[in-house]
Amino acid sequence: MRIKPCKARSCDQPIRAGLQTRKDDEDPRTPAAISTDTLRTTAPPRSMGARTDPATERRKCAMQPQISETALAMLHDRAIAVVDRFAAELPLYEALPQSLIEGDFLRGSRLNVELFFAYLRTGRLPDESDTEEIVKLAVARVRDGAPLAEVLNNYRIGAFVLRSQLAESGSAEDVELLREITEPLIQYLLTVTGRIAVAAADGAHDPGWEQRERLRVVADALLNGTDPGEWLPGSPTPIGTAFHIVVFRVGEGDPAALTELRNAIDAAAGSFVRMDRRGWTALLPCDTAAVGDEVPSALSDLVPKFAARTDCGWWAGVARAGTRAEIPAAFAQARVLAELGRCLERAERICLLRDLPLEYTLARSGAACADLAAVLNPLDDQPQLAQTLDLYLDTDFNQLATARALYVHRNTVTYRLSRIHELTGFDPASTAGAVQLAAARTARRIQGGHFTE
Repeated sequence: MRIKPCKARSCDQPIRAGLQTRKDDEDPRTPAAISTDTLRTTAPPRSMGARTDPATERRKCAMQPQISETALAMLHDRAIAVVDRFAAELPLYEALPQSLIEGDFLRGSRLNVELFFAYLRTGRLPDESDTEEIVKLAVARVRDGAPLAEVLNNYRIGAFVLRSQLAESGSAEDVELLREITEPLIQYLLTVTGRIAVAAADGAHDPGWEQRERLRVVADALLNGTDPGEWLPGSPTPIGTAFHIVVFRVGEGDPAALTELRNAIDAAAGSFVRMDRRGWTALLPCDTAAVGDEVPSALSDLVPKFAARTDCGWWAGVARAGTRAEIPAAFAQARVLAELGRCLERAERICLLRDLPLEYTLARSGAACADLAAVLNPLDDQPQLAQTLDLYLDTDFNQLATARALYVHRNTVTYRLSRIHELTGFDPASTAGAVQLAAARTARRIQGGHFTE
């Protein structure tokens, strides 16, 4: 992950101006000198509401850097600005779609900043009620399939990125201030990640959670071509052999709407669903006797509700596997179809091979697709010609309709088409040339959409 350094500071005044002298009984070692043994033997802090020994409280307060409200306010504002600026580049989760979780990620990051600065001001760590929301957000990611280790590691990485950005954009005095708050930061991270780990461990015993994990394991096995067995533990229904493989790719949209769609698919009888970074994949049982059944009813029934929603950008690539052995190949085909829907921003949400034969062939051709897209490079600095070609192709090679759409004379269109011929080497006025240019435009859109299988 590459993070660009902040170029500007929100405040010109050095934050260090508000820093007071450390107390005499504070550990004189620098944060860098604190050994891992020290961290391992640090007792977990008690919550705000717990009763503690007064001497312990005095020692805890002695560890707190004495910073003025002015300095804290300035540092707080800069921290929030960094979080807002870099939230899109901070680490998310490899196995979860960014579109569904980026809102929660930003909210969780902001909440952590607020709680940490409250700790710096008061000298008291947040209690369990204070961290309830951020713990729920983290546990939700574990329920979705993210490993607990990844969730906890993201706290470490996020803290490192935030501290690094604040140091790079600050003065020498600001860097010293950041050193002063390192020990409280470690205490805060230990407290929050400890509560997340405990909550995740408690949730693992929930029957519903266990069942979802079993379904994910079966989905992974089927998609990878391995044998998941004949029966799902705890279910009276055997695992099927024939499935529709439906790969969802998501675009811009309301995470709540996309989650609603995913939950509706997840609730389909006999379905197995697993999430990934770009969307999710569902295995929906199909009837081997229904040969012409290209789209599962569990999906087609949802199209009228979700296809027209402007807050819900999604495309579903569908392929059918008549046996378990055919599932990996059907999965690969459905991934390509879903990616084509996203790259081309198709109006039709369901993507089938019979509707996209040329596009599918181009997408699977690798370097040939890039070479074909390059045919239109000479038009990059000719916006009028590029617009004319787009309209000409969209109107089925009709020069008169193109002229009307552009509010120009037909002869102008004829002249522009001849210029396109000169620049690209393909004559749009001929059938062969027009087809070649149309294919080049499709290849360019696939390339421009950052197609990834």
